[in-house]
Amino acid sequence: MKRMPINLRETQLKAIDSLVESGFFPNRSEAIRYAIDLLIRSMPNLQAVLKISNDFEYDGDPKEPTLISFKAPKILKELIRKFVKAGIYSNISEFMRDSVRLNLQKLLESIE
Repeated sequence: MKRMPINLRETQLKAIDSLVESGFFPNRSEAIRYAIDLLIRSMPNLQAVLKISNDFEYDGDPKEPTLISFKAPKILKELIRKFVKAGIYSNISEFMRDSVRLNLQKLLESIE
């Protein structure tokens, strides 16, 4: 196995620690590995995503974020802010990235 440092939100870390303390997992690493395995198994279109990623040519720096702006109804903005304030997402950008990822996943599933 290889080591990889990760940053977690406080709520995520507390949930993992609670699972370990309750005996569901022997340690934090095992809980995180289990969660990653669940994520991978929940993505039946993973191969399609990887193929599209390999076929896609991008001439910019893939690590450099691209700013995308759009108009959204006020109620949507307020809802996103509530998710951030509740700690579900650390910031609006994280919410947007997650939403885009989920919608792209649904789109890929619909074309399989």
